[in-house]
Amino acid sequence: YAEEIKESIDVGIQSEVLRISGPPGHAQEPYTKERWNASWNDRIFHIYGLEKRPNMKAYRGPTGAEFIRYIIEERRSCGLPELIIEERNKDRVP
Repeated sequence: YAEEIKESIDVGIQSEVLRISGPPGHAQEPYTKERWNASWNDRIFHIYGLEKRPNMKAYRGPTGAEFIRYIIEERRSCGLPELIIEERNKDRVP
């Protein structure tokens, strides 16, 4: 499962770098920084604490916080703009 999450993050970052479309759920729409920012904030909100969910008792991989750090660092390394972290995620971003 961790590999699927990482792959999904990597695909999202590469899609944003190429600016060929909007994020998942908005792929038919043109690229905008605002759409991608909202999409990454949604991901951060849902990934945080994934290892603590009742249905994830057997999960042995990176924590949600580690995936969030990965998103931020990978986006930076690709030259993407800094995320504007929504209020709901302020305590979720390292």
